[in-house]
Amino acid sequence: MRFGWLLLGCASCLDLSEVSVSSTSTTSNTSATAPSGTSTSTSTVTDTGTTDTATDTGDSGTTSSSTPTSTSTLQAGDLVITEIMQRTSVPSVWGQWFEIHNSTTSAIDLAGLVVHDDNGFESFTVSGPLLVDAGGYVVFGINGDTKLNGGITLDYEWPLSSKKAFFIFSGPDQIVLSTGGPTPVEIDRVDLPDCVYSGTGSDTGKSVLKSDCFFALDEDAGEGVAHNLDSASLDATSNDDIDNWCSADTPIGSGTDLGTPGAANVACP
Repeated sequence: MRFGWLLLGCASCLDLSEVSVSSTSTTSNTSATAPSGTSTSTSTVTDTGTTDTATDTGDSGTTSSSTPTSTSTLQAGDLVITEIMQRTSVPSVWGQWFEIHNSTTSAIDLAGLVVHDDNGFESFTVSGPLLVDAGGYVVFGINGDTKLNGGITLDYEWPLSSKKAFFIFSGPDQIVLSTGGPTPVEIDRVDLPDCVYSGTGSDTGKSVLKSDCFFALDEDAGEGVAHNLDSASLDATSNDDIDNWCSADTPIGSGTDLGTPGAANVACP
């Protein structure tokens, strides 16, 4: 699903020295704290030449007693990307997270879901089980440390392998959800075009924000503002339209960041 908008920051602006990525075959990430009433399990994700350890903590939503739907059977639109935080108020790439909504009437086990960019250089595969109930939400992030991620509780901490570390850049970049396998089905995506260009004149050598890019309006809001899909537009067609997105205005816990990770989205103005 495609549309064009800007997430604050750029690939060249991120200080990747903030991220500790192991060059060994196994990387252990900080476990996310499981929400009350859920269970925590540790599984192994295998990437090309690299084994990563990830922690998943389940999800809340409308509880279903039926057998969860397998990721391998999902169709386009069954999952919808509904909220994205590129950088929290904490000056670190550790603050990145995004939210997925289960738009179906059945619980889904997200084990085997592949999250990637278009060229596949950045990707991870969800180890499971990771359940998201019908109509529920699940939050993916780089780090479960609440001091570094804006104070949120992750449902899934994605692994940072030495070869395929996944980050959310201002573009051109993508967040793509696929079933994986020999004939993968693309379930949903957001496209982040290149909204930063090399300045000229007095801005020579600087990265300059294109004024006509969506979310340029968030320059005044600063970092720590999630990008929220309108609560009346939670489907994989509506999230292609930039007019259905807006800046979040709900405080996260007692902190200064704004968003609704793991909860229902708010209506856009």
